[in-house]
Amino acid sequence: MDAEPDRLDQVLQRTKDRYRLLAENVSDVIFTLDLNLHYTYCSPSVERLRGYTVEEVMSQTLEQVLTPASYQLASKVLGEGLAAQRANPRISFEPQTLELELTRKGGGTVWTEVKVSFLRDQGGGVAGILGVSRDITERRKAEDALRENEERLRAIFDGSRDAIAVTKGWTRVFVNPAYVSLFGYESANEPLGKPISDDIAPESRDFVMQLAKKRGRGEPVPLLYEETALKKDGTRFFAEVAVSSYVLKGEEYSCVILRDITDRKQAEDEARLLKHSIDVHYDGAYWIDSNARLVYVNDAACKSLGYEREELIGKSLLDVNLAATPEAMQEVWEQIQKGGYFLGESVHRRKDGSEFPVEIVTTYVQFDGREFACGFARDITEKKKLEGQLRQAQKIETIGTLSAGVAHDFKNILTAIEGFANLGIKHVEDSNKSKRYLDRICRAVERGKDIVGQILTFSHKSENEPKPTELIPVIKESIRMLRASLRPNVEIRERFTTESALVFADPTQAQQVIINLATNAAYAMEQRGGTLTIELSDFTPTSQNAPAPDMTEGPYLKLSISDTGTGMDRQTMERVFDPFFTTKKRTEGTGLGLWVVHSIVKKHRGAITVRSAPGKGSTFDVFLPRFIG
Repeated sequence: MDAEPDRLDQVLQRTKDRYRLLAENVSDVIFTLDLNLHYTYCSPSVERLRGYTVEEVMSQTLEQVLTPASYQLASKVLGEGLAAQRANPRISFEPQTLELELTRKGGGTVWTEVKVSFLRDQGGGVAGILGVSRDITERRKAEDALRENEERLRAIFDGSRDAIAVTKGWTRVFVNPAYVSLFGYESANEPLGKPISDDIAPESRDFVMQLAKKRGRGEPVPLLYEETALKKDGTRFFAEVAVSSYVLKGEEYSCVILRDITDRKQAEDEARLLKHSIDVHYDGAYWIDSNARLVYVNDAACKSLGYEREELIGKSLLDVNLAATPEAMQEVWEQIQKGGYFLGESVHRRKDGSEFPVEIVTTYVQFDGREFACGFARDITEKKKLEGQLRQAQKIETIGTLSAGVAHDFKNILTAIEGFANLGIKHVEDSNKSKRYLDRICRAVERGKDIVGQILTFSHKSENEPKPTELIPVIKESIRMLRASLRPNVEIRERFTTESALVFADPTQAQQVIINLATNAAYAMEQRGGTLTIELSDFTPTSQNAPAPDMTEGPYLKLSISDTGTGMDRQTMERVFDPFFTTKKRTEGTGLGLWVVHSIVKKHRGAITVRSAPGKGSTFDVFLPRFIG
């Protein structure tokens, strides 16, 4: 009988040894805790896990072993389990698996997967806690890295301004918020499970399908392509699309990235329109790099300089702009780089060596990471000519002002002479020779007064005032005066097609306009004779037929004086109203007649034009505002 207990003790000891050997040689840490959560056993592998010896661990509390967050979790789970067991010892406690972060000796932590269960005494009560701890630090790192990647991808997807959709085949399985917003869906779930072709406009579907087939066959396709996309409400827009495919668990997926390029397409269209507008601009356009080389010129620049475009590109600006020097170019660059612009005049040299004046405006442009000066050059040959004419007119005005003062003084002298001569006539007999001389003095004074009147008209300081004037009687009176001075081979015709010819004008100056124009017309027919036609008709200016841009709205009278004489070429017509310009001999004219006519017409808020051709005669049209009382 005594041998039986000894045998059982031996079996029990062997079992304990076997389990101890197993616990001390496995990589997992096996430990037991009492109900106060103090260690009662810990396997040696804890030193490899935490860096502490078994003896050091046995002196630690669970709170020292775990990080605060893990201790709070373990205490909660174990506390709830113990409370449940004490309330009802018969219920079974299923082993719990926890992921806990343990402290390491010398600093740092390690993650473990811990499985815990309760140990029972012989009476079935809870006697302690059994735990098995496995190092899962690397797994946690991998999971954290995976989770971080997922979060990063989610952040990219959710934060992307581009619309992103993942499809399985042609069916959408995921879309980001930008996709929902771009296509006008109410939620991210609405487009899921539906074909992505719903978002492609019909005119682009065949093209996209062909690309998909090529991609499926492994044929090369563009990395980016453009399509017309279709929003939920049917609105079309231009989209730039990138597609990549991948296989997951034997299933093929595609990631479709779309970007709304409607604004960019519009900008490109506007850029093309801008380039076209520059190309067809009548001013020469030049793009110059920082080395003063021409990198772009428009058609107008080529035409004005006489080069082909290929000849100008790459040429130095110094070759065509006579005022351009390295020093001057540097000053211009510094000025425009500060946000300003350069405006000035220069002289351009054509391919044939001829030169012409230009007005230049230059601004600063940055494009594709490079700096340029963008300049426009306008040929101001005509402007310079007009400025010369203006200076000449100013000289004439100065002469007119001087002559007006002289004329007034001369008129006063003539008045005194006339007064004294008339007094002398009253004191002599008719038979007295002195009276004859006095009469001649009076006639000479009258001629002098006429000259004074012409000088005052020339100087725009005539003492006559404009008033409502009927032009037809003035024209008829002028014709009567002209008939006596014209050659017999010149026929005068008149034609009046207006019911009212009332204008607000100086009658004397109106007559001077008619006589000067008619006299010039008669001179053009002096050799061969011809027909002088004077017409008066109604005229209403419009934006299409106005002879001058500054004409006001309202009814006008049109006075046309035509001849069948020698006519004029274009160069003569361009100068016909210039002061001192004349085609007559020096002894026959001063060149002031038509200039005075032009001045009188402008003074009366009218306009004058000329039509002519060599051998075809000439027509001067005078437009005067009709007077409405």
